[in-house]
Amino acid sequence: MDKELARQYVERWKAVEEIEIAELRALTVEERLRRFFQLCDAARHFPEHPAVRALREREIEEVRARWCKLKEGYR
Repeated sequence: MDKELARQYVERWKAVEEIEIAELRALTVEERLRRFFQLCDAARHFPEHPAVRALREREIEEVRARWCKLKEGYR
């Protein structure tokens, strides 16, 4: 690929990006919400990364420990 082909390639993708931005801006709030909920639903079908799971479990344990301290303070 020479310099001119590379420039044309970049220009085409910039044009595509501009069209995508215009299409996204034209969406209604309802359509944006529908797409958001579709993404959330799709994410449930993928396995959770082990590092994310470990972090989430640590955070849950921290919250449980705080609740235990709060309960002890009321006794």
